[in-house]
Amino acid sequence: MKPPAPEPLHITYIGKARMIGLIALMLLFAALCVWIMCSSDTTLHPIVGVLGILFSGGGAIALSLQLPRAGKDMYVLDEEGVHFTDTRYKMIPWSVVEGLVPFSIRSQHFVGLVLRDEEERVAALPRVLRLVVQGNLALGFPAFSLVLQNKKLQQQCMEYCMYRLEQR
Repeated sequence: MKPPAPEPLHITYIGKARMIGLIALMLLFAALCVWIMCSSDTTLHPIVGVLGILFSGGGAIALSLQLPRAGKDMYVLDEEGVHFTDTRYKMIPWSVVEGLVPFSIRSQHFVGLVLRDEEERVAALPRVLRLVVQGNLALGFPAFSLVLQNKKLQQQCMEYCMYRLEQR
């Protein structure tokens, strides 16, 4: 008797509470930079203050723009393949996946997908995404990768993908 098929795996963006906490932290840091900039007459403090405001304020704005996605699906892995919810290529079927490459860069974890028709899929991407993918390839990484938040999720993703690849 075969074991039951696993439920689809939903990989989500970070939650709203965490995202709001990060935005608040960045705004607090921007306020600190304003205080640093205004608290001294030396030349160095205004430069440090402006740079801090630009980076932390810019980060707060970027995260605020991502807030509507917080807690929503980034990828869904099911019996058909890997569904991408935020890109132009909507799904990569298991039939074209030749292999998996788990890797980490610092504390960010990934599962790379090695595809049978990789060149065609890369060519079909919009120019900006194609440049990102070409950068990944130049660095020795797979063209298509699932970005994961932690090692445990990377392990779950690998197990699910291995199951699906064995079933085809």
